Amino acid sequence: VSTLQMTSGGGTISGQGRLELQGWIPDKYHFSLAGEGFQLINLSDLAIQVSPDLMIDGNFDTIRVRGSLGFPRVMIEDQTRSRVVNNSPDLVIVDRQSPARQPSTLRHDIDVNLILKEQVLLNVAGLQARIAGSLRLYSDAQQAITAQGRLFVERGRFSTYGVSLDIERGDLYYAGVPL
Repeated sequence: VSTLQMTSGGGTISGQGRLELQGWIPDKYHFSLAGEGFQLINLSDLAIQVSPDLMIDGNFDTIRVRGSLGFPRVMIEDQTRSRVVNNSPDLVIVDRQSPARQPSTLRHDIDVNLILKEQVLLNVAGLQARIAGSLRLYSDAQQAITAQGRLFVERGRFSTYGVSLDIERGDLYYAGVPL
């Protein structure tokens, strides 16, 4: 692919790549993606714009992803009006067949920085907050996805039962443990 370009929501993504064949069978691939403010999802309760700068390569046994993925705008809004009662965590259903999980044969080698930018807004379960920060996601030798970094509330409010509380500080640290 010599040139790929997409536009959505006023933003763009462009890329290029190559697929190598061995005996007319796909063998290796290499792609690069870059963009700014690309509208990835636009629903009434979820809107996501991304600004990628990624290199993706590998073969059909392993995928390698490097770079950064910025989120200039994310809006998550809970629009449910009724609360569904969930089963208790200690509920056991006797004789229930659980589907057999097929282990993935595709190995991954990931090292990507996720950067929350100007407008990352949550409005769920009484919480209204603007979130910022960054996380480094990477895979370890055991194929676990691990995070390292900090997310924090820049501005927020929590309301429940007629009481509204301003959030002065809210930090969430990821210290390099599997997610």
